[in-house]
Amino acid sequence: MLELNQVTKSFGKIQAIWPLNLSLARGETVALIGPSGSGKSTLLRVMIGLVQPDQGRVNVDGHDLDAANVQQLRQRMGYVIQEGGLFPHLTASQNLSLQAQHQGWQAERIEARIAELIELTRLPVDILERYPMQLSGGQRQRVSLARALMLDPDILLMDEPLGALDPMIRAELQIDLQKIFHSLGKTVVLVTHDLAEASFFTTRLILLHEGRIVQEGSFNELCHEPATPFVAAFVNAQRALHPGEPEVGR
Repeated sequence: MLELNQVTKSFGKIQAIWPLNLSLARGETVALIGPSGSGKSTLLRVMIGLVQPDQGRVNVDGHDLDAANVQQLRQRMGYVIQEGGLFPHLTASQNLSLQAQHQGWQAERIEARIAELIELTRLPVDILERYPMQLSGGQRQRVSLARALMLDPDILLMDEPLGALDPMIRAELQIDLQKIFHSLGKTVVLVTHDLAEASFFTTRLILLHEGRIVQEGSFNELCHEPATPFVAAFVNAQRALHPGEPEVGR
């Protein structure tokens, strides 16, 4: 469904992504994890075509992502960023309908789709006419998720979608997201620095460090079979999230 072949990306003298290969199957959920500056968000932006790789190629369902077709292929991908990224001058309803209007959807079709999405994301109807600043953090993220799903994309890319939320709202949204992922069966790439959150959503974790994939596997594999000292250090730094887990290497 989504394949990266020898993709690289640099910003000036900073090598954000070293030659990297990654393949995602249709309907699979994958978590990209790692500390700040590891290349997670850059890799996600390369996947959706917001950043062009210096070398290599990105293939979406058999089609190479390039300047000629990036707009068309991007319509098959939903994108959610931290704190929602909603347009502040538009209401929640206007944020949801913007892409569909651009695609020429009729008003009745847009209304029907919004009704489906607010039920799916458990959004109260009365928030649709509010502006983002009038919504709670959790509501903004739900609207952002609904907006990303508006055109019924094949792939959902999420960049730290829960990072700015307080723990109770975050836990509630984690449960709802997990149910949504399972019910829709879409290909999902979730970026997070939180190992516990990554393992909650999927057993396929991809740990990045300084633009390289240093280990890929389940939570247990990263904990008990670390491929490098960095992997052990990364897991041990988050062991407080899993009190029952012994330190790696101890």
